[in-house]
This record gives sequence, structure tokens and C-alpha cells, in this order.
Amino acid sequence: MKKSIFMLVTIALILTGCGHNADGLDNMPDSSEDTEVSATETGKYSNKINHLTEDLGNNVRVDADIEIPDNYTDAISDYKAQSCDFNKELVFNAFGIEKDHTANPAPGLYQVEGKANVEISEGISGGLNYHTNEGTWIQEYDPDYAKSFSDISNLGEGKALDFMTPDEAKQCVISTLEKLHIENAYITHIYALPLEYQKRIEQYNISNGILNQADAIGDRWDDLGDCYELKLAENINGIPLRGSGYIASDESAYNGSEMTAFVSKKGIVSFIIPNQYVVGDAIASSSEQILAPEDILNHLKQKLDSIVVTEPYTVTNLKLEYFPKIINITDNEFHLIPIWEVEMTADDQEKSTMNYLFDARTGLELEL
Repeated sequence: MKKSIFMLVTIALILTGCGHNADGLDNMPDSSEDTEVSATETGKYSNKINHLTEDLGNNVRVDADIEIPDNYTDAISDYKAQSCDFNKELVFNAFGIEKDHTANPAPGLYQVEGKANVEISEGISGGLNYHTNEGTWIQEYDPDYAKSFSDISNLGEGKALDFMTPDEAKQCVISTLEKLHIENAYITHIYALPLEYQKRIEQYNISNGILNQADAIGDRWDDLGDCYELKLAENINGIPLRGSGYIASDESAYNGSEMTAFVSKKGIVSFIIPNQYVVGDAIASSSEQILAPEDILNHLKQKLDSIVVTEPYTVTNLKLEYFPKIINITDNEFHLIPIWEVEMTADDQEKSTMNYLFDARTGLELEL
């Protein structure tokens, strides 16, 4: 699973954990309306969302959704930010862990009487990893597996399971985030994972030599039962923080904003939450308009014209989001800058993707 990074609103929270406003958790930034996309006379983006189709040449065509929040107001600020670590007491309280019943065999690792493990890792690529014994077994939702197991009822997004409704699973996660003081989170996906799904994947792995029979969970799967998988991300003033992390040119790793939780009849059995950024003041000189999607596509075309694209690709998505740009790793200093992320999908059976990141104001490709 991918790691991710969360943000706080005030720097004072670095001593106590993270901040949270539950109002945003059930709602992704709304980008579903179909409107016109156009550039103003200055070449800046004037409208909020649309779908673009065109031919870029060099084996690349555009058939792309444009994702931008409804509350976009033509100008977006950069923000100063620092990463911070999770507070142990806050974590123990959120998951109902009694300090007297835990062992600490290694720095940042806490074992709860053989029932659960909590790992709190520090730094810009660290985070919180909580899982019960059953939670370590879970396979996340995979569309390829789901396609192969299409006969399993109630498997996938938008499906409900008998032990709990999707809304109840959401509330379980929201309650935990509130205790962690995490704010500005929203649910991007919720998948129903019947127990049969986990068992089928295990049998597939055994049959294909990926897993030894001796290491199989077998009948112990019934201790887990059905579960939901929830994916969450975070936004800054309604604009998403990029979900995926990245590795910089100096090989230092930075998290994105994606979190993953699994909820079973026993409650939360696994929760992966990245370390957060403490968001400071807006950078006054940065409140400028952003480029239109068409302008970003022109920058993409210039890049692609300099290389040979041997297979056909389709630009399928352009998304406005914040990106944590490292300023000074020694001083733990970042700037959160607006970018356009462009996704290209191969027109073949594998449907592999390539992603390009462009500064939303200058159109320059980010050099990571």
C-alpha cells in the first residue's frame, strides 16, 4: 500500500498531534459539473471544470476530464509548511490502547499484548501504521482480482455488507480521525470486501507459488470476516493535496496525502496514516492566477515533441492539486504549490499510466 502525508492547520499542533474538522470527511471536492473550459485573454484559467478532446500528435490524443474544485477563485496561494510526527499519547487514546498493556521492543514500535501493533515512524516519509493481528492479513481491493472474481456478490465500490453499512464504516473512521485531531480529510473511495475475496486471493497465491501452504491463513480468515476498505485524502482550502508521494533527486522520499483504513466487525483492524505537514502562512507574493488546462497541454506537447512516443497514449485526466515542494531539507521547510497533474494512459490491454506534474502558474515541469 502506498504511504501518504496529512496536513495540519496551525503550527501549534505540532506538539499535540494533528488537527481535524469532520465536516469535510464525507465529501470530496466537487468536480462533477460539466462546464465550458476556456482561457482568458491573459491565458489564465477562467472556468472550473470540463472535458477536453484533441489530438496532440506524436501518438498522443486527449480525451480528458478536468478536475478542479467548485470553490476555486482564480487565484491560489502557496503556503509554507513543515512536516511533523504523530503524538504517541494521542494515538493510544484514538485506538483505545492502554500504556500498561504494551511492550516497546524497538523505537516507535508498540505491541499490544499480542493483539495489535502500532508503528510510529518519524520524518518526512514516516507515519502511523496500526493493525490488529487480523489486519495484517488483508489484501486491499484490486480491480484485476475483482474482475476475475466477478461471481462474488457485494464485492467492490458502492456495495454494502451485512455486518455494517458503508455509512457506519465511514463514521467509525471519522471518529478515530477526530480523536487524532486530523482535519480537512475526505473519503475518496469505499470498497466492500467480502471474506470470500480474501480467501480466493490466498488460494490464487498458493496455486501460483506466491505463497506457501504452510503460511496460509486458512480457517483463521473467519476471525476477520467481511470488511470495508476506505481510501482518504486531504485538501487545503478545498484543493486536494496530491495523493501520491515522490522520491526527490537526492533520493529522499516524501509522502502524499492518501490514507487507508480497513473496518471489520471488530472495528478498525488496520489504519495507515502518513505524517503530516504543519501548514503555516500563505506566501503573499504567490497569490496569482493559474494557467488553463489548454496551456498545460501545450507544455505537455512541447515535452512530447522532444521524445519519440512509440505506442499510442491518451491523456485521460488533468487535476489541480497542491504539491509539497522541498525548500530546505535541513530546516524541514516545504512550500505547498499548486500544480496540474496530467495522466496519460496507454491504449493497450495493460492500460499502464504515466503522470506528469506541471507548475500551475509557469507551466514548467516539476523536476523531482
